[in-house]
Amino acid sequence: TREIERAEQAENSLGDRELEREAQVSQLEELCQLKEEENSQCCNDFDALKEELKLIMSTNADLAENETALTAEMQAIRDERDVLARELEIARTDLDGFRKEIEGLQQNADCASKELTSLNASSQGEITELEQQINKTKKDLDTVRSEKRDLEENLQVSTEKLAAS
Repeated sequence: TREIERAEQAENSLGDRELEREAQVSQLEELCQLKEEENSQCCNDFDALKEELKLIMSTNADLAENETALTAEMQAIRDERDVLARELEIARTDLDGFRKEIEGLQQNADCASKELTSLNASSQGEITELEQQINKTKKDLDTVRSEKRDLEENLQVSTEKLAAS
């Protein structure tokens, strides 16, 4: 009977071990299932990250292209500003020249007027000639003044363009 008890205990012990092993196998199967689900989720996450990286790289390329275009546009604006600054300097120089020319013409007109006054008693021919000379000088003066106004307007426009740049 002792042997039977031992056999029964051995059989029970084997049954308990078998139940333990089945429980362990079941746990391992559950762990494997969880691991497979985790792997699947990781693959999905990885694919999503790859797509996001592609989008970021595309955006970076667009930004680099925009930066290049903006840099070129800024250089074109700087170049235009430099051209306008040179044109403004030329216009100022021309304006100064016209002012000097106007002063000279004004002096000539003043001298001619004085001469006309002093020669009041002189012959009509000389008076007529001086009047014509004065009229011509006045016309020249009017022409130069008109050119001066045009230059001043051009200078103003150039200044505004330069300021806008």
